[in-house]
Order: sequence, then structure tokens, then C-alpha cells
Amino acid sequence: MTDRLVRTSADMVALWRDRIAELGLTHREVDHLAGWADGYCSKIMSGMRKPGAVTIGRMSAALAMAFVPIVDTEREAIVKSRWVKRRRT
Repeated sequence: MTDRLVRTSADMVALWRDRIAELGLTHREVDHLAGWADGYCSKIMSGMRKPGAVTIGRMSAALAMAFVPIVDTEREAIVKSRWVKRRRT
């Protein structure tokens, strides 16, 4: 696959698009595998619909994908100075 980081829904859609091509599936076949009405995958891939929690789960299952959270060191370097540790009382 790839070592790209997923930071946005557009990044996730790009990964799904690559996986669909890798598997040689049509959007209609993905709709069927995910249990969606015909055309829903195309709406996600075109940006007409943004993926929510249910969509992410069904698409990941249909494409046999899983996501592993990692620390984004580039982003951490940008925001770390703004982090405020909570005080325990």
C-alpha cells in the first residue's frame, strides 16, 4: 500500500481510491460489499459525501483495511508548545 499519513477525510478517500484500484473493484462492487445503495461509493470518492464513523467502518471492512494510530511528529512539533498539562487536584 503506502506509508502516507491520514490527516483528513480527503487523505482517507485517496487511500481508499488506491485500494479499490489495487483490488480491481468497481464502485458498484464496493457498494455491494459495504451494504450500501448503488452509487454511494461514487459519492464518497467524488467528495459529494464526507465519510463518517459508519462509512469508515463499512468501507474499511469491504476493502479489508485497518488503521493504526501513530504520533504525527511533524504536527507535534507545531502544536507541542501550546499543550497545557492538566493539574491534578
